[in-house]
Amino acid sequence: MTSFGPTKFAVGESVHTVKINLVPSKDVQHIKGSFTSEAQDDIISFSESSKSIEDDTITVQFKKSRQGDSKITITANIIACGETTCAMIEKTFEVLVADGSNTGAVNFSYAVELPRQ
Repeated sequence: MTSFGPTKFAVGESVHTVKINLVPSKDVQHIKGSFTSEAQDDIISFSESSKSIEDDTITVQFKKSRQGDSKITITANIIACGETTCAMIEKTFEVLVADGSNTGAVNFSYAVELPRQ
């Protein structure tokens, strides 16, 4: 599991965005896949809980309903393809969410490599 944060987001009607940029290593030519997102409690609510990975990016949008710390768990099924082979990589990310005033997007990065044969 890879953890990010804590990120500080405001409570209210603002839609917050967490983006995880999947950075391909030199042997990865294409990244596809899908992911699901899950909240630790009712502080966080999602517009959608399952999406596809687009433009090498996992994008999760949510609202924070009240004060308090929470956690988002993102389970990604990443398909990384090289010149002759593809690999399915299951990866779990954890984003810690704290109280704050941020209403924009927060970006993180994760390097994607093909498993060694």
